[in-house]
Amino acid sequence: MTDWTLELHHPGIAAIYRNYLFALENNLRYYLACVAFAEHTVFVGAEANSPVRASHNFPDVATSMRTLRDIDQMRRSGEFAQLARSQSIMGVLTAFGDAMSDLRTALGMPVHTIKKPVLVSIPGGGTYAVRPAALRIAHHLSHQYALTEPLSSTYSMLHINSLINLRHMFVHNQGRFSEDYRDHVTRRWQALAAGEQIIFDENDFDDALYFVTSNLRGFIGALDRRVSSSG
Repeated sequence: MTDWTLELHHPGIAAIYRNYLFALENNLRYYLACVAFAEHTVFVGAEANSPVRASHNFPDVATSMRTLRDIDQMRRSGEFAQLARSQSIMGVLTAFGDAMSDLRTALGMPVHTIKKPVLVSIPGGGTYAVRPAALRIAHHLSHQYALTEPLSSTYSMLHINSLINLRHMFVHNQGRFSEDYRDHVTRRWQALAAGEQIIFDENDFDDALYFVTSNLRGFIGALDRRVSSSG
């Protein structure tokens, strides 16, 4: 697996990137534990009817519970793997958004700077308005510090924008595709029908983690060099 660490000189930027990697590692460990469970655990016999309790200090009526049989059925149907995959991809994007927000604060960027969407040129002509705050911050920091890293390129902006909008539909639309976002996602997601469940395959977690983190790592490294040399 890629070593994402960086030697950074600006204390604030270094702390923000450490926090991102900490969140990323916890998210990765959780996801791989879920993969191990989904692929290698089988419950048999009487134990399948055993209850699984979220806590042990409350009466049953106040305790979150399922049976091992319920959970094993989720595993066998693929529902558990999909749930774990979705939650883990959401975690990567949340960590990215937090890192960009913290960079804005650490470098003293006024909130009003990122109020308007960022217009990017798209293949075939025309422009597209990128709205997620994290990408607006990346765009304005790139302009302010004359950065040329891929994070501010049209390709990276549109791909991460698509992932962030998928996350938005998970949080606000029960994980179902909304027609309002058809023009705001890329690749196979554009073919989904309104109301269709968004399904991530086993490649999507690593795609999101590696794409987002490689872009952020390059951006952080270049930003650190600029800020440190100017300070």
